[in-house]
Amino acid sequence: MHALIDKELTHIEAIIRHSLSEIELNPFLTSDYWRKRLSDILDCIERSPSLLRRADALFIALDQFDEQCAFSEKR
Repeated sequence: MHALIDKELTHIEAIIRHSLSEIELNPFLTSDYWRKRLSDILDCIERSPSLLRRADALFIALDQFDEQCAFSEKR
């Protein structure tokens, strides 16, 4: 199970870190979608410190993206 979760987190990390600019262009890649996927993963994993750190870093990246979008919308 740990390997599957690791693979899923690796996939989400790649998408979020390399494709945040595309989130606005693709309705399937919204930050809410990625938050839900991360939450679903956290619901079904043994909460090891390393997996929690990775998930937290992804939530932070999504928060920063949302803040940047909100800032640019106000301009």
